[in-house]
Amino acid sequence: MILIPSWKLPYQARNKLAITLGACDIAAIALQPGVEATVAPCKFYGILASGRPVLLVANPNCDMARLLIENQCGLVVPPGDANGLAQQLLVLQRDPERLSAMAQRALALYKQRFGLEKSLQAYSALLQ
Repeated sequence: MILIPSWKLPYQARNKLAITLGACDIAAIALQPGVEATVAPCKFYGILASGRPVLLVANPNCDMARLLIENQCGLVVPPGDANGLAQQLLVLQRDPERLSAMAQRALALYKQRFGLEKSLQAYSALLQ
């Protein structure tokens, strides 16, 4: 399992986005405490579309956390729980089949709930 902080990589061209988002075993997103109810980073959808599970560092009761937990396509660790984070990563390192299954469910969630076609349908319904 490889985790590469995005700030250590140089700028990547948009046409390489799918490659860069899919270059990890699990993608990490951290939300600052207190903003979970108002923020959904756009990279969340790109990560799901790339077929990668999400390791979310956020309040486990926020919408994004519930979505990951309900669809079993990611892990949620509360902010400040470094031991919990380490334990979750060790469990995944020892169970590549679980990680693979989470990745498949991440892509399935994206196809079922998000994406251009789903967004267009939602906007169309809203405007009508």
